[in-house]
Parts: sequence; structure tokens; C-alpha cells
Amino acid sequence: MSQDGRAARLVLHHLGLHDAGQYSCDTGHDVTTARLNVTERDIRIVRGLEDCEVFENNSATFSCEISHADVQEVEWWLDQSRLYHNEFNEISVDGGKTHVLTLNNLTLQDGGCVTFKAGKQTSSANLSIKVVPVKFVKRLEDVDCVEDGEAEFVCEVSQPSAPVTWHRGDRQLSPSQKYVMHRDGAVVSLVVTKLQPEDAGAYTCDAGHEATSANLCVQEAPVLISEALRDQEVEESGTATLRCRFSKPAARVTWRKDSSVLHPSDKYEMKLEGNLATLVILNVQPEDAGSYNCETENDQTSGMLRVQETPVLISEVLQDQEVEESGTATLRCRFSKPAARVTWRKDSSVLHPSDKYEMKLEGNMAIPSHPQRTAGGCWEATSARQKMIGTFAMLKITG
Repeated sequence: MSQDGRAARLVLHHLGLHDAGQYSCDTGHDVTTARLNVTERDIRIVRGLEDCEVFENNSATFSCEISHADVQEVEWWLDQSRLYHNEFNEISVDGGKTHVLTLNNLTLQDGGCVTFKAGKQTSSANLSIKVVPVKFVKRLEDVDCVEDGEAEFVCEVSQPSAPVTWHRGDRQLSPSQKYVMHRDGAVVSLVVTKLQPEDAGAYTCDAGHEATSANLCVQEAPVLISEALRDQEVEESGTATLRCRFSKPAARVTWRKDSSVLHPSDKYEMKLEGNLATLVILNVQPEDAGSYNCETENDQTSGMLRVQETPVLISEVLQDQEVEESGTATLRCRFSKPAARVTWRKDSSVLHPSDKYEMKLEGNMAIPSHPQRTAGGCWEATSARQKMIGTFAMLKITG
């Protein structure tokens, strides 16, 4: 507004359609009136918006060029929400005709339709927000553990909230007593418990866009003796059972008597049930006494077997005989078991093999004979193992 003498002036800048209307100049004693008509400019969009695709947490910029400069009545919209200039929505004009919108710190929820309005003209474009690909800051490393222990795989992803899945080979793993899964922000871990040799292999952590793998090597624990063989004493002809127990089931064991390897037979029965090994010795004889060993690849145990010999008893006694002079007399007796040695006596004199006396010990039968002339008397057969066991018979010679 200005006044120069008797002339008064009103100048309106940057006219808009809302400026149209009736204007008056009032002196207090008189008034003059005029009407202002504002004709809308023919604003056109020269270059419209273009679709934009960005990763989350980044910025997206849209620009639209119109035909006229210094157009004030423009609007920016995101879907149904009008946007205003602030730290998240930067609205500016470049060169008077190019209008620019920059959206900052975008989230996945910010995607939608962006619209620019200038007068009756509009231009729209789509804003797409992509998930930032997850990368591994720290990758898995191979793990070497001992059987029955635990193995832990640890890796770190670039985003604390990024979901991951664990796999063993082609099979996806789920949390269980066997597979324990932990997460501390961006650090994720898998613990494999109660390791067995079959747990060995490749394990993978999959973050969708990227994966990391490592191998698990399980060293078998040695088979150790947890319960040793015990010394035993059994009666002759009985059965001896030797047992020992291991720290874990054994694939194979070796039984020895002294230094000789034993094999399953009518004499020996061998069993291996889980972590229990058993040796059964049938019809135990004195020669079965000795040291027995049970051996694994990593350990061994020993035990002594003692055999109580049963007495040699007379099962068939000598029979009195009467033979002619110059004839042959044969005396026989039988024992309850084979005797190692017997002693023959005539009256109180010990007899020995000679031209006169033939002595045989066949199994459990003792047979002396004397083909030449001899005097009668009392004959005795005594077992060497049980000297108190004997049998007597009278031999009578007829002339």
C-alpha cells in the first residue's frame, strides 16, 4: 500500500484464486469500490513422478517438474496422509519449477502411493520398501568335540531382529533337548548335546538371503572298563561265568586265557550285550584254571579262575580171584573219573611195571596183570590224587 499526494495505491503480489473479490478504498467521507478477477493459470506437469524402490532405513526422493515457476499451492501426499515439511519429510523447490520430496529413515510400513498436486494437476508414483539383506558379520566355524560332550556353533548377523533357521544337512532343526538354540541380539548359537558319532556332519545357519555352514567332528570316547573281572573258584565239572562291564557299549572284545585267544565253542560261550561282556566256561576241569583277560581296543581286565578238584572215588572195586599156578591173573578196578596215577601194592609192597607185572591206566580203569607164577596175597589199588581212596582184593593161587 502506498499514497503519493492525492493518489493511493494497493498492490497484490503472488495472486491466487482466493485473492479474487471486491476491494474498497475508504476516505472516511467517501468510498470507491472495484472488483478483482483472478484467472487461473494453465499449470501443467512437465515431468511426473517415478516409482521408487529402496531398502528400509534409507531415504527416497521424488521430484516433479511443472510448467510455471513460483507456484505456491502445491501438496504432497502419501496414500491418504498429507505431508508437511519436517525432519522426516523434506519438501523443497529446485529452480522454481521442480518440486522435490525426500522421505527419510523409511520403514517397511512407509511403502505406498506418493502423490504431487499442483492446481488441478496430479502425478503419482509407488514407493516400495525392501528388507535390508541379512549378512553374517561372524560366520560359523568347524567344531571338534568328544563323544558324550556338547558342541556349540556361534555366528553373528547384521540385524539383531533378523530371523534365522538351523539345519543339519537338508533337515531343519527345532528346539529340543538335543538341539538348544540361543539368541543374544545379533549373536545366535546352536548347542548340540549328548554327542554321538552319528551327530557328525555339516550344520547350517540360514538367514534367508545368506547362509553359513560348518562341520562337526565327533571323536569317539574310548571303551574303558567300568567293572573289572572278579576272581572265581568253582568245582570241577561245574560252570564258571566271568563278567565285566564297560563305560559304553563295545563293538568287539577279545577273551584270552593266559596268552591264548579264546573262541566260541562247546567249551566257551561268549556274550556281548550292550556294555556287558560275559564268558561262560562249561564243564570246568583242573586245566581250565588260570588267568582270564577281557580286552577292548583301549583297556583290559583280568581275573583268576581256581578249580576245586573232585576226589577220585572207587566206582568198581577189585574182585577176589583164584587162578591156577603159572596162569595169568587180571585185576581191574574203575574210578569215578580218570585218575592221573594209581599205585598198586601186594600186601604192603609197592609194585612197579616189570616182566612180571603189566599195569594199564585207561581213562578211569586201572588194570594190572601178572602172567607168570606168583604167590597169592592181598592186592591194593590207590589213587594218587586221593591217597586214602583204595580198593582191595585177594588173589589165591591153586597148584
